[in-house]
Amino acid sequence: MKKRSVSTFSVATFSLSILILVFFSSCGASKPRGFFTDLPENDIIHLPPMPYDERVIEPGDYLSIVFSPKVKEDEAAAYWAPSPLAAASAPNTGYQVDPNGNVELPMLGKVKVSGQTAEQLKTSLARSASVYLKDPMVDVRFTTFRISVIGVGAGVKEMPSQKNTLLDGLAMAGDIETTGKLNEVRLFRDYKGQRTIYNIDLRKKDVLNNPEIFQLRHNDVIYVKTKPSAIYREDVRFFTSVFSFVVGIVTLGFTIANNN
Repeated sequence: MKKRSVSTFSVATFSLSILILVFFSSCGASKPRGFFTDLPENDIIHLPPMPYDERVIEPGDYLSIVFSPKVKEDEAAAYWAPSPLAAASAPNTGYQVDPNGNVELPMLGKVKVSGQTAEQLKTSLARSASVYLKDPMVDVRFTTFRISVIGVGAGVKEMPSQKNTLLDGLAMAGDIETTGKLNEVRLFRDYKGQRTIYNIDLRKKDVLNNPEIFQLRHNDVIYVKTKPSAIYREDVRFFTSVFSFVVGIVTLGFTIANNN
């Protein structure tokens, strides 16, 4: 009777061990991860053109404004030319737009620039400068494009161009596929007087066709929810403990069965 009880216990213990292993195997099997997992498995995928909304000048922006004219007077040319030394030493070169949307320019004085694109400002400045310069050519450019990333790859990122996508920003942040939650990304934007928060699921291809979130804006903030490293360590320790427990039970079960 005792032998049968031990044998029954051994079988039950072994069966329980197998069930525990199957349970944790199924729990550990993660869903497929990756960007845009709902895209078709084609060699080439054609996407519709992405409209680009040209950046508008806002207070706090830094502008490079350069006049290249056929001048009426040599003195005027020297007065308008930027200082090479200043350009080399300043971290944010050019003219900063004040809180009222103005910049202070030589001869022209205070000029309203906010609300215009760089191309629009070129045209208006060339018209204003024609009083002092002959056939003025004006070049207007933004000198900064900055985004902030929090969560994965946290920090302030200076982007290399004025046309940047969400993928460019994430590339600056590093590999978020293994450390961040692709379905819990938020984009914070303060642009043209509107503050907006976008919830983004990077597993979905719809992101690629949405210019509002795919095209980044200056001073955007990208938040990628991460899994803290402490939780990773706890997961590993927990799995190791469970695995060791299961192996111990299975070993004990076989030992008891063999001895009886």
